[in-house]
Amino acid sequence: MSEETNKQSAQTEQPPKQYTEKEMKEMRASTLKFYKEETVFLRAQASYENAKADISENKLRDYVSQLKLSNFVVQQEQAQAEYEADLSAGKIDAAGNVIGEAPVESKPKRKLKQS
Repeated sequence: MSEETNKQSAQTEQPPKQYTEKEMKEMRASTLKFYKEETVFLRAQASYENAKADISENKLRDYVSQLKLSNFVVQQEQAQAEYEADLSAGKIDAAGNVIGEAPVESKPKRKLKQS
């Protein structure tokens, strides 16, 4: 069966058509005209796609900024809750100093030798 198929395909194969110079010029002109006409639509599509991408990027920036703000608010609320819990438990005073521990003294800064 495969031999028959090979014979049939060999018989149906034809050498590539040779075009005349005039036919080549006509085909090139036709192709060029097609591309020039289609370019208008492609530019419009590219403009649309760019605008769509810009809108998506701006939406993403908005979502990210909202997320950052909400994370900041949550951190502030958690810190406030911890402060109030420590204050009510008597672990700290109203100024935020730890009760029952010696205050931490800061070390004096070293002075640089001047020449």
